[in-house]
Amino acid sequence: MRLLTRCAIAAVTASAALAVSTAPVAAATGPLILQGDRTTVLWHPSPGCQRTPPFSKVTNDTDSLVAVYTDTGCARFVAVVRPGSTITVASGQSVWVWS
Repeated sequence: MRLLTRCAIAAVTASAALAVSTAPVAAATGPLILQGDRTTVLWHPSPGCQRTPPFSKVTNDTDSLVAVYTDTGCARFVAVVRPGSTITVASGQSVWVWS
């Protein structure tokens, strides 16, 4: 009986872990404002790498961390911008939005 109970608990735990790990990833809430020669506003940006027009100032008014990169493919890291923060960078061309 104890073995059966342990197996049942293990099965339920494994199912719950699988359900959590396969949950859909939600977009960030709020605007991400990128300023350069022109201003680009990403409203509720999706998680992951976002290619953008060149920028030199980032205002993160989302509820997620945002990483700034100097290339268009999120490979050359520059800085992380916390929610509610603004930073200036020499050159940015893509951002990574965490969910």
